[in-house]
Amino acid sequence: MILTGAFFRNEVFENMFKSNRSNNKILYFVSGVALLLSCMGLYGLVAYNLTRRLKEFMCGKFFGASMFSIFRLMNNDYCGLY
Repeated sequence: MILTGAFFRNEVFENMFKSNRSNNKILYFVSGVALLLSCMGLYGLVAYNLTRRLKEFMCGKFFGASMFSIFRLMNNDYCGLY
């Protein structure tokens, strides 16, 4: 008598793990792309804000501000330094 619907437990688990590994690869790729896009967006926002405030930084440096105070002025929106 031949059983057509019977499978070994090891084969079932191996097939499940193979499909799981391929799903993990896809999820890692998608999460990497999402992380890259979010970093690029954050960089763009910071660069836009700094170029918009460039005159303010140059005037501060012209009037004798130290590099630390200019750096603090640049980062107070992002780090909470006051």
